Amino acid sequence: ILANRLKCAMLETMKYPIRARALNAHSYAHGPVIYWMNREMRVHDNWALLEAYQFAQEHAVPFAIVFNLMPSFLTATNHPQDRMYAWMKEGLKIVHAEAHALGIPFYVREGDAVTNLSQFIQHHGVGAVFTDFNPLRVMRSMKQKVADQVTIPVVEVDAHNIVPWFVASDKQEWGAYTLRPKIHRLLPNYLIPYPSLKPNDITPLAIPYTPPTWLLSPASLVPTKIRSEEHTSELQSR
Repeated sequence: ILANRLKCAMLETMKYPIRARALNAHSYAHGPVIYWMNREMRVHDNWALLEAYQFAQEHAVPFAIVFNLMPSFLTATNHPQDRMYAWMKEGLKIVHAEAHALGIPFYVREGDAVTNLSQFIQHHGVGAVFTDFNPLRVMRSMKQKVADQVTIPVVEVDAHNIVPWFVASDKQEWGAYTLRPKIHRLLPNYLIPYPSLKPNDITPLAIPYTPPTWLLSPASLVPTKIRSEEHTSELQSR
């Protein structure tokens, strides 16, 4: 854990408990910050977005969310009749609307993720990339390829687990009985309410962009905001 933290000095400025690790050894110099959204398709209660947004605000640089829609993923395909993609697109419509309400640009790219992200970073002078943790090999490989190709820091944030996996244990555990005490010892540090996202007051990236037509159509899903403070109190009382 310490080695991963020291690989990127920018991680030491983060005020929340350790949730991030560097995927390469580059340092931040200047330029916009983007959050490459993958697994955590939501604006609120998202530690990866919060870490990226906080970093951009502290450096007074533009911030944006980028999502890459791949032609296929495992057994699912980007087809109108595919249920997984249809459901995902409905959720992304909500992400688009909520990001827009906060003044945060949301860009959707379609195609190969490594190519699209590398080109986006290069063409728009991006200074740092934050992304969320995904345990699948295909996603880990994809993010590492981007991190290896670019010359800016790429930071992965575990926004899925209460206690980040790389903090909970640095080895393969024999069973739940060996992992559970480690997690329990760390819970008081990580059972904290999500901070609220404040509207963006920094001039956004000026990028010519035409959103896909499906992103602008009305969403059929209705988002439900859950008060994280109530869930935190409930978990701490158990």
